[in-house]
Amino acid sequence: MPRVAVVTDSTADLPPGMAEDLAIRVVPLNVHWEGATYRDKIDLAADEFYRRLAEARELPKTSAPAVGLFEEIYQELLAEHEGVVSVHISARLSGTCSAALAAAQSVAPERIVVIDSRQLSLCLGWLAVEAARLARQDAPLVAVAEHVRRLLPRVNLYAALDTLEFLQRGGRIGRAQALIGSLLSVKPIVQIQDGEVAPVDRVRTRAAALRRLVELTTSLPSIQALGVLHGAAPEQAAALRDELAVRFPGQQIVTSEIGAVIGTHAGPGVYGVAYLLAE
Repeated sequence: MPRVAVVTDSTADLPPGMAEDLAIRVVPLNVHWEGATYRDKIDLAADEFYRRLAEARELPKTSAPAVGLFEEIYQELLAEHEGVVSVHISARLSGTCSAALAAAQSVAPERIVVIDSRQLSLCLGWLAVEAARLARQDAPLVAVAEHVRRLLPRVNLYAALDTLEFLQRGGRIGRAQALIGSLLSVKPIVQIQDGEVAPVDRVRTRAAALRRLVELTTSLPSIQALGVLHGAAPEQAAALRDELAVRFPGQQIVTSEIGAVIGTHAGPGVYGVAYLLAE
């Protein structure tokens, strides 16, 4: 049993089975839609979500997990572990970190470290994975937390959106607001910078978006972890993965589907690449 337990949230978009294999506890965010509340990736699977989203008149709303849920999980984990490292979606995009911090203060602040990843999706996932792998080596709480903090500048993602409509309607558009007013046919490419959505480029077609994503990725220095993510865009994600596999021979490239919480704001048709740079 590792001395340190690792907690993240459902926006980490880890591929099926990875969290379980590494004993990472995943706390679900909430999706509120048509009078019902769903736990992300538990009550509302990604494929069902995107199918309903394409027909919905009203955009879902999302919310952070309750403080009480974090308290229950922390208490359970501390009964078996010396400490907990809890790493979560950017505080500029969600109240999840605030809820986790409040719970940590209530339960055992000296034994729980909450970290704002300033990221989301697989970038957050890589941080949780790296924390869990170090914890398996019997590292203490301080060492695991410091390892995650050192990784923060080394994770990022590039994503091609089919439209900016969902980011704008959901209030998460950040600095990508600068792209508003572009021609409707333009496909925006964004990244997460300083914890919020920021513009990178804009192209006119899906094919051009794929080429630009490949260009951006191949221009990076040495990569330690690489993944392709998508929301109801399996064909684009497969094409992107194939292109990257040619350019990064021998590099494992995981594929992950973006869940309902991020999908609410990114919209269907989003796809991109998440990476962890080598040290």
